[in-house]
Amino acid sequence: DPILQNITDVEGRFELPNFPIADEVPLVIQTGKWRREVTVTGIEPCVENELDENLTRLPRNQAEGNIPKIAVAAGGCDSMECLVRDIGLDDSEFTTNDGDGSVHLFSGQGGVDSFDSGELFADAAGWWEDADNMLNYDIFLNSCECSDQRGNKSILAYMAFEHFLNSGGRAFLSHFQRVWLMDAVGPIKDVAIWREPSVIGGPSYALPQTGHSDGQEMRDWLGTDTVDALDEAERLDIDGARISVESIDESVTTEWLYWEAGSHSSVAEDTPAYFSFNLPLGTEGDDACGRAIFADLHVSGSSSSFQGFPTSCGTSGTMSEQERALVYMLFDLSACIAPECEPRECEQVKGQCGVHPDQCGGIVECGPCCSNADELCTDDSHCCEGLSCNQDTGFCTD
Repeated sequence: DPILQNITDVEGRFELPNFPIADEVPLVIQTGKWRREVTVTGIEPCVENELDENLTRLPRNQAEGNIPKIAVAAGGCDSMECLVRDIGLDDSEFTTNDGDGSVHLFSGQGGVDSFDSGELFADAAGWWEDADNMLNYDIFLNSCECSDQRGNKSILAYMAFEHFLNSGGRAFLSHFQRVWLMDAVGPIKDVAIWREPSVIGGPSYALPQTGHSDGQEMRDWLGTDTVDALDEAERLDIDGARISVESIDESVTTEWLYWEAGSHSSVAEDTPAYFSFNLPLGTEGDDACGRAIFADLHVSGSSSSFQGFPTSCGTSGTMSEQERALVYMLFDLSACIAPECEPRECEQVKGQCGVHPDQCGGIVECGPCCSNADELCTDDSHCCEGLSCNQDTGFCTD
C-alpha cells in the first residue's frame, strides 16, 4: 500500500502533505492501466516542493511505464489513430497486431491501411469476428466508416463485441459505428433509440451535461486555461456534427455532451451527443467492469487514406476543441470504474492531526500536531510540551 495517495484536480495539480524526507522517494502517477513510476529527489522539509511537470506526466512509451493495450480500427470518415498519437504516445508504440507496440492499428472501411513503411494493417472485418482477438486488448477504438457498413460485421462480430464489454473491455464508437449498438444481439441494443442520421452543416456547438458530478468535472476541465476548449457561454465548438440519436435509456446511460434544443433545425429538443454506459448493463461500482462510449460526431475528422500512418495524420499537432473533449473521455474510458469519491475525514487519518491528502483531490486539515523528541522542527512551536527545537540539528530535544 502507498504511504500517501491523492488524486489530481482538474488542472492536474495534487498535494501530498507529509511527504517522506529522503534522498530518493518513489512516486507513482496512475490512471487505470496507465502507470508511470518516477523517483523524486531533493525534497526540502517544512516547505512546499513543486515538482517538474515532466516528472508527473503519464508514460509516452512502454520503457517509461505501463500503457493499456489499445486496438484502433481506422475509418474513412474519422481517424481515432491520430488522436491517440496526439495525446503524446511515441510513434514506436503504433504497430500491427503482430508487433510489440501498445497500440495496434487495423484497417476499417475507407481508412488508412498501412504504415509509411508500406507495412499493411490487418483487416478489422476479419479480426473482430473472434472474441478471443478482442480479449487481447483493454480498449477498442472504432472510427466512423462513413456508413453503417453492415456488410463487414456478422452476428459473430456483434456477439464478440458484447462479450468483450461484459468481460471488462472498454470501447469508443464514433458516429456510424453506432451499428454495434443498433444491431447488437444482447441488451446493449436498447441503450438508445436511433433516428435517420442528419448532418449539421458548418460549425455548431455542444454543451457539457452538468446534471451529474462527473459532467461538472468534465466541464471544469474543458474550461481550464490549459485545455481552453469552451467559449464564453461554456459551449464546445463542433465541426462535423451528426444527429443520429433520438433518446437514451437514462437508467443505464450517462450523458456527457448534448445538442441544445433550437441550436439547429434538426434539434427540436436537447439531444445526446456523447453518452456512456457500464457493463454488464445496469451494474455499478465493483459489479461493473466494462464501459462503452458513443460520440455522435467525427472526433478527429478523416485522415488521408492515400498516405501511410503517421503521415496520414498531418503535421499540425494542434487539437481541435472536440478532440480535447475526447481526450478527457479516453482517459475516463480507461480508468477504473468506481463510485463517487468520498473524502477522508480526520477520524480516518492516522494520528488525527496535521494536514493530509483526503484521497479525493483535496486535503483535510486536522489541527496542529507537535513533534516528539528527535522529530523535525524549525522552531519551538513545532515541538510537544517540554521540548525545544535544536536549531543546530533541526530536531526537537528535551
